[in-house]
Amino acid sequence: MLTYDTDVEALALANDSKYGLSGSVFSADPVRATRFATRMETGMVEVNGSPAGLAAPFGGVKDSGLGHELGHEAFDEFVKINSIGVPRDLDWPAR
Repeated sequence: MLTYDTDVEALALANDSKYGLSGSVFSADPVRATRFATRMETGMVEVNGSPAGLAAPFGGVKDSGLGHELGHEAFDEFVKINSIGVPRDLDWPAR
């Protein structure tokens, strides 16, 4: 368990790893959490426990694997992919 005072500090803590397979963000404000998730250096991110889905590309970044499997993104090894699962009732990006 780590503590932080700002989103910038939390993001630095989350990204301070040589691995990047997956991560999770929990917040009372799912729009804020989703914006945070887009800046995480991971292959997959769940927002408030919502998975990206079975058809979403799967793979990590940094030392967590090579490339992605599933979806057309499997052919795009040189692009950073970030799959994000968000709650179904999220009004995105309307806010």
